Amino acid sequence: MSLPNILVYNLPVLYAIFEELSDDFNYKFINVKANELTKYNSILSKETLIISSKRLNFKNHILLDKKPQTIFKILEQINISILKYKFEKNSSSKLGKYVLDINSRNLIFKKQKVKLTEKELNILLFLKENKNATIKELQKNVWRYKDDLETHTVETHIHRLKKKIFDKFDDKKFLLRNRVGYLIN
Repeated sequence: MSLPNILVYNLPVLYAIFEELSDDFNYKFINVKANELTKYNSILSKETLIISSKRLNFKNHILLDKKPQTIFKILEQINISILKYKFEKNSSSKLGKYVLDINSRNLIFKKQKVKLTEKELNILLFLKENKNATIKELQKNVWRYKDDLETHTVETHIHRLKKKIFDKFDDKKFLLRNRVGYLIN
């Protein structure tokens, strides 16, 4: 999120201040009048933060209800909100029908969780990015092994991971092996 949208809702003076200082920010400020909020529905669920003096029903909202506030205090609130958003966005990942909670190292499906080791988490993250990974690629990128090392570490870890997933979710087809290597189905 390098250039998030910041909607300044019905606060023209604050918007004017932000516009004057916009060269110093990595944000795109948008002035929104009281009756224009529905025009921005398409970006409200994305990387957009709303600043207003009126309570709005949005998760990504900064309420400026205590006045006066310094511009530095408002910028601090903006930065904190953006950091929280980044943390939440990066804390989970969709893997087929599962959600991978990276912070708690859980694989989740319909309120059921299976706890993962750090290596299991790293295997799943690597397989998500590399659709069909060989054992050598997993050794090199997950374990940082040299190319010429002969070991069954990858197979052992994946076998245990598949067993965990089968025991908890009764799913034999989530992690598959083909002629090339391993993949997430």
